[in-house]
Amino acid sequence: MRKLVTGLAFVGSVLVLMVLGAYLLVPREPAPAYAQSSPAPIVTSKAMQVAAVATANGAELDTSKAVVATIQTTIVTTATVTYEATNDGTNWTALTCYPLGTTTGASTATASAMVRCNVSAIQKIRARISAWTSGAVTVYGTASSASAPWGGLASVN
Repeated sequence: MRKLVTGLAFVGSVLVLMVLGAYLLVPREPAPAYAQSSPAPIVTSKAMQVAAVATANGAELDTSKAVVATIQTTIVTTATVTYEATNDGTNWTALTCYPLGTTTGASTATASAMVRCNVSAIQKIRARISAWTSGAVTVYGTASSASAPWGGLASVN
């Protein structure tokens, strides 16, 4: 039985086959246009307040490598949660966030909510319980380096 392919090699992006004494050139397919050229996004999640029953600063969420953060706040009964940001770890300022499905920003929550915040160039955020009367407050935060698929957060901060 005679071999059909007697030699093969890549020359640049072309596969060269020797088939029955003749050369056959087969171009390599280019990478698909949708191939991801950047690394996977960095995602950080943290419990910022867990069943808290008093005013408290809560845990800080590192957003130094993030572009956007989401914060899920659950308030059972009566409390106010203030979203805040810092770059020096000492001085905190109100952070305007946007409840999902709205374009009206707020830096506080008095009822359970899921908000999205622009944290580009912000080192840390927190969800401080600034007022508490009764009940429990739980807050979870997630920060991501991935930008929004529509090009970012418009008119945030």
